[in-house]
Amino acid sequence: MAESIIVNARRVVLCVLVGIGCGACERKMPAAAPTATAVEASLVAAEQYLTAGNTAGAEAILETLLNKAPRESRAHELYGQVLYIKGVMAGGAGNDAVAARLVSEAYDQYRTAVETARESGTLDPITIAGLHQSAGEIASAAGLPEQALEHFRAAGRVDPTSPKAPLYEAQILIQSGRLEEADRALQRVLQLDPDEAYAHASLAELALQRADRDAAVRHIAMARRLDPGNLTLRLQQARILRRCDEPRQALELLLALEDKIRAGEAITAEVAECYLRLDEPGSAAATWELRYRLHPRHPTAWRAAVRAAEARLLAGDRDRALWLYERARLHAPDEPEVRALGEALGR
Repeated sequence: MAESIIVNARRVVLCVLVGIGCGACERKMPAAAPTATAVEASLVAAEQYLTAGNTAGAEAILETLLNKAPRESRAHELYGQVLYIKGVMAGGAGNDAVAARLVSEAYDQYRTAVETARESGTLDPITIAGLHQSAGEIASAAGLPEQALEHFRAAGRVDPTSPKAPLYEAQILIQSGRLEEADRALQRVLQLDPDEAYAHASLAELALQRADRDAAVRHIAMARRLDPGNLTLRLQQARILRRCDEPRQALELLLALEDKIRAGEAITAEVAECYLRLDEPGSAAATWELRYRLHPRHPTAWRAAVRAAEARLLAGDRDRALWLYERARLHAPDEPEVRALGEALGR
């Protein structure tokens, strides 16, 4: 299936190159604006490459198209998708600086897509709202909360019937400590959809920030009832229980998971923290060691080894801590945390 998509995409690309022009022709005569048919062919080809997982092919097409049609909103949106996917891949490979740059560039493309769509005046309100929503999500990923908030609010104004925009608006407001505004946004969500599990989960976080533990536990329990299979909500419930001084109950939620799921970094960190709260550093160390054992080649495997070694030191098992330190040093000898662990072991 993927091969047929790529073959079709390549055929379309040939048409695109004919319609838009090639580099050799550009050197001989002024570039003409592409026809609507050529633009559409380029967009279709780029989407097909993206569907097939070929970001390089999509990127090449979109760069060519934007060189000829720099105000094409859909091209900017697709190029933003390409850059964001590349950023996620870079982050997964441990290249955090590259990932941050690519996600920032992805937001620039989405912001331009919104601007050009507004200028054209040809898109329907639902499409414009969706574009604002996507731009807000990319802005949030790029660490630009104020810009994200503006996009989410714009999406809500354009399409006031969708609960998604105020739900995302509330997340930014909670992170910024603007609790009253967040509460109002979440109430709008529940007016539109009383069974939105993430709205109840957000109210739980809001209650926790207000030091209202009973309300926090009640809201997260409601979220879990609405979406019992959601792993993210399960983890959030465990965190809330731990923060409400119930680490044993939190462990019961997470230890019921199979090993390969429990070895995810976020769940591992929460389980280990619960054990530390219970003054069981040996169990916390074993939790991090499980992650290291199941994912020894992961870009953050060194971090699991460091955390396990730190817990082993707390448990008084220096020999095991030293062995884990050596594993971490093999992966990432120049990481400050690895060096700090070596100094602690030396002392």
